[in-house]
Parts: sequence; structure tokens; C-alpha cells
Amino acid sequence: MGRLALLAGLVALCATYLWEAVADVRRLADRSVDPLYACAQAFRSVVPRDALIVASGGICTLPGGHPTAGNKPYMFYWLDAKGFNLCEDAQSLDALDAFAARGATFFVAEKAALGSQPGFEDALRHAFPVVAECDAALVLRLSRRTPDPTAPDRRGGTGDRG
Repeated sequence: MGRLALLAGLVALCATYLWEAVADVRRLADRSVDPLYACAQAFRSVVPRDALIVASGGICTLPGGHPTAGNKPYMFYWLDAKGFNLCEDAQSLDALDAFAARGATFFVAEKAALGSQPGFEDALRHAFPVVAECDAALVLRLSRRTPDPTAPDRRGGTGDRG
């Protein structure tokens, strides 16, 4: 009798784990609830397949100065594109100018990442035309710009470099 109860318990435990694993796979496979995925699907009509893009990356340097891999590859996969990641902690108009000089023609910017640099989104919208936008991201057309000596701070910040 004890062995039968133990066996029944093991079967129930395995069934529970299997049920959870199947649910996890279904959630991962269903990207329709991911707002960035929905944006990428809308952006496919704007970003040509052969275009080099810059996509928002993650943090590349921890507070203590330790470098990390800030790559976020999903936009490249979803848009079937190649290009560059722009580290969240290195976002600047100068960095985008450098990527444009290397052939990048669009910046696919996650709005959450833009918020990490005060004033950067406004500077970005002023510097480059927005060609598509959704709730979670926007696409800007990059061009090689000439520096504006009257611009307060090309990094999009307050001008305080201290």
C-alpha cells in the first residue's frame, strides 16, 4: 500500500512539472503579447531587409566599471536585419553619427532605454526624423549630420559634463 501511494505521488509530481513546462513553452512561443515584438512586426514595412540598423542595447558598463555584454539581439532577428547595438549607458547623438558613418540607416530605439538618459529622446527626435512609432519603440532615419555648434549638448543631456 505504501509503495502504491509513493508511486501515485511521483506520477502526480511529474505530471505537475510536465504541465508547467508545457505552459512555459506555450508562453515563450506566443510572442503576440510582447509589445516589442508587435512593434517589430509593424516596423518590417519601414525597415528594408538589407538596411543596417542600430538597435537599443543593454547596460554595457556596471557602476564599478566592469564591462558587460549589453547586446540585445532580438530586434535583429525579428526584423531580419543586421547592424549594431547601442549600449544604454552610451546613448548619444555622437554615437549614432558614428554608426551612420559606418552605414547604419535606421535606429530602432526602445522607449524604456531612451528614458535612462534624461533629455536624450527629445534630442533624438529633434536630430533625426521618426519614420515609425509604437507604444514600446520608435524607428528613426539616420543621416550623417554636420555638428551644430549652437546645440547645448549633443549627448542629449543637460550640458553638465561633470
